[in-house]
Amino acid sequence: SAVGLPLIREKEYGGQVYSATEYTMSEIIASIYDCMAKTGRKQGILFLDEINCVSETLSPVMLQLLQNKMFGTYAIPDGWVIAAAGNPPEYNKSVHELDMATLDRVKHMEIEADLSVWMDYAFAHGVHPSVTAYLTAHTEHFYQIQDTPKGQLFVTARGWEDLSCMMQAYEENGVPVQESLMIQYLQHDEIARSFYLFYDLFRYFGNAMAEQRTSTDQTRPNRKAMTATGSTETTINTKTAVNSSGNPSGLWHMNLAHADITQGLAAASHLMACVRHGALHWKEQAILAKELKEALTS
Repeated sequence: SAVGLPLIREKEYGGQVYSATEYTMSEIIASIYDCMAKTGRKQGILFLDEINCVSETLSPVMLQLLQNKMFGTYAIPDGWVIAAAGNPPEYNKSVHELDMATLDRVKHMEIEADLSVWMDYAFAHGVHPSVTAYLTAHTEHFYQIQDTPKGQLFVTARGWEDLSCMMQAYEENGVPVQESLMIQYLQHDEIARSFYLFYDLFRYFGNAMAEQRTSTDQTRPNRKAMTATGSTETTINTKTAVNSSGNPSGLWHMNLAHADITQGLAAASHLMACVRHGALHWKEQAILAKELKEALTS
């Protein structure tokens, strides 16, 4: 129980013996002592999620915890601090706004979704490479919430990660990834459809390029053939691919012919292969994806 369970104790007051109620230690505070015993750490952070979903009966106890670091008669050990989080009412209909009494006891901060921070997290936790590649080219699709006559449309960081896990599970078990799967996790039809088209291209060209692992010369288009056909060439500058550990993984070069869509797809697949193998930091990917997108649409 968050507040502990009641116990009946015999106590003497003014020469008379009475039955009085006491409470066991809150499971919240007990979890801190369990953590200290397991890890040997004497300091830490007690994180309380969905703080604005607390019931009205528990609110007074929560105010005592926030101000005095106590649950009933039990105190949080020295060296521990409290951090709490909650969704705003417009994102969760089951919450209530924090009142002045609560806000007066805390340092209030509003946290916004940050793609650059999430990208670092995504690479560290193995998010599907098609997701990170797509978001470098469509940063505006990372986090969206729209109110429409048909209801709320939204895409969140959690949705992208959950979709990534399911896509990886499908691929490992040989189950085709369909557009319907995207819509289950990306609650925005246009974004879900856009990502599915990108994923289909990514899967086809990314896998092919990843298997080939071609050298710089092999991936460069035949300039003589391009000149003979009179096509216009756009060059995406030579760059050093650096993986997340900071080690150079070799020079690579992409030439894109406007008049030859095959060359464009080859350049796209090369970029996807580099993303798949973690050869580029996401900021490097963003620059190349932008150049590629401009070249393909011009």
